[in-house]
Order: sequence, then C-alpha cells, then structure tokens
Amino acid sequence: MKVLLIGYGCELRGDDAVGQLIARTVAEWHRPDLRCLAVPSLVPELCAEMSQADGVLFVDAGAVSEVGIAELRGRRCDALGHTSDPANLLALTEVVYDRKPRAWLVTVPAREFEPSLGLSALAQAGVAAALARIEAWLDKLALQLRPV
Repeated sequence: MKVLLIGYGCELRGDDAVGQLIARTVAEWHRPDLRCLAVPSLVPELCAEMSQADGVLFVDAGAVSEVGIAELRGRRCDALGHTSDPANLLALTEVVYDRKPRAWLVTVPAREFEPSLGLSALAQAGVAAALARIEAWLDKLALQLRPV
C-alpha cells in the first residue's frame, strides 16, 4: 500500500499553515510506503503523484471544533484553474490517469487566517490531535490492506 499525504495551506496566514506543518512532521516518521508533500495549494499537477498512490490523505485547516477524517469521493471534473480541491483532483486523476485512489480529508480546527506566522492555541492543539489520529489511521489502514 502506497499512501500519499498532502498537507496544504498558506504558511503566511496563521492557522492555515497546519496542513503543511503536519505533512512535514509526518514525513519525519519515515514510514515505509508513505510519501508526504507540503504544498501551499492544490494544483492539477498533483494528480501525477496521486495516480501512483493507493490512498491519498489530504490535510487542511478548517472552521471545525475537532479533528475530523472523512473519506472523499471524486465528482465530475470541473473546469480547472490554478488551484483545486481534493474531490476535483480525485476526479481529474481518474480522467487523466485512469486511476482512482481512495482518499480522505483530515480537517484540523483553526480560527486565525489573517497574515501572521504563528498558530493559535486552537490550531496548536488541533495539530497534536491530528498527528495522533493520523498515526492511528495509518496503522489501521496498513492492517486492513496488508496482504494475507
């Protein structure tokens, strides 16, 4: 099982940086069959990487009260600009590469999106909770998909 974790968000907009921070932290775990990307935005070029994965885990900040992990479904491929969203990238990956990896979105609680370099206390706590959830999720996924 090859998993691609894509953490995204603008590092200059306070809590919006949590996706990239989590991607860099998880990369330091050096798990086999896990590739991590920290990117400022979701661009169509990511589909090439996604097409090589069995599963894709997107990580982003959101106006939520707790960390959530939800499975995503692709939808029709909308007109693409310079940036996209996870579901649209899944659809584009299927259209262009004839591959449809399973995908999930981790949403981390955040509230401060104004220009700054620091995280709010809410986002800091969310990062810690998200890292624990992601580690448990990766362990569970590895067990589910392990060859018998």
